[in-house]
Amino acid sequence: SQFGPFCIAILAVSHRKGRAIPIWCQVNVSEAGLIAPLLAALQELFQFLNKQAPQLELVLVMDRWFASDKLFSLFESYGIFFIARTKSDKLVQLPWDPSWWKEPIHDISHKELPIIYHSHKLRLIRSDYNEKMKDPEPWFLLTNLPDSITRRMVLHRYADRFEIEEAFKDVKWLQRLEWQRVRKPEVIRTLLLFVFLGWWLLWRYTTKEIQKQK
Repeated sequence: SQFGPFCIAILAVSHRKGRAIPIWCQVNVSEAGLIAPLLAALQELFQFLNKQAPQLELVLVMDRWFASDKLFSLFESYGIFFIARTKSDKLVQLPWDPSWWKEPIHDISHKELPIIYHSHKLRLIRSDYNEKMKDPEPWFLLTNLPDSITRRMVLHRYADRFEIEEAFKDVKWLQRLEWQRVRKPEVIRTLLLFVFLGWWLLWRYTTKEIQKQK
């Protein structure tokens, strides 16, 4: 998301309660320059998680900006599953075509299909579409989840991504971070991490109280 002059990538935990809980972020002054520091920061994060929670199975759910060959390679090197929405003009290789031939995704009518994107063997999942939908096109999702995770399950999991959009609105407008006159990336990152800590503590406290009441 864009916070004032900064482009910020946020990792959040989905609890399917309307709001995702943000826990980590990477900040840069431009979108074009975010990918390199993001790769380095994510690699450090994944190494930490491997040491602290080796049995943890992550499923990263991401918007179109993150449908990147470099990011996919990083995720696969750490055994991390992902679902990434992608742009309709992305070129992918189809299973029945010669290796040199690629098709734009918007020309593929199948609702589910194994494809190759760069060197990644993935599944392409296409959502249903009707004219009353807000978006002008269906979702085109790329995932490395196994076939045991059905198309419908993938679509439902991707829908949870919109919880972070609600969290963005709260951070920007309710907590008024959109009006901060911060000019240094390290300052806005520190500020956001304090906000995330507050959200996490609030969630932990209210969860405990709700369990007591039940």
